[in-house]
Amino acid sequence: MKTVQQAAHPWHGVDAGAKSPDWVTAYIEMVPSDGVKYELDKDSGLLRVDRPQTFSSMCPSLYGFIPRTYCGKTVAARAMEVTGLENIDGDADPIDICVLSEKNFPHGNFLANVRPIGGFRMIDGDE
Repeated sequence: MKTVQQAAHPWHGVDAGAKSPDWVTAYIEMVPSDGVKYELDKDSGLLRVDRPQTFSSMCPSLYGFIPRTYCGKTVAARAMEVTGLENIDGDADPIDICVLSEKNFPHGNFLANVRPIGGFRMIDGDE
């Protein structure tokens, strides 16, 4: 009988990194040349086409998320604390990450070990 290896779910089945938070594993969903926005399908772990990218919203860098993270109540509370805004909710997704690289990548759907150098607070509606 032949054993078939199944890929790990990028959000739940991959570790955020043994050296976290100094170095983290990033799952890259999209690259700057992508003409469509991909998003992880939470049930299957596959990339799903979310929508066409408009020129004004093309991602300027590798874009994805940090596995085994969650943008929920704790992240929302911190956003309200530092902005003074109210009624903010986490978006119930893993923490997003933009990765700077001097190399070009032809497609997403890969893991990279990266060193965090800063952060963006992004609020979209009430999330």
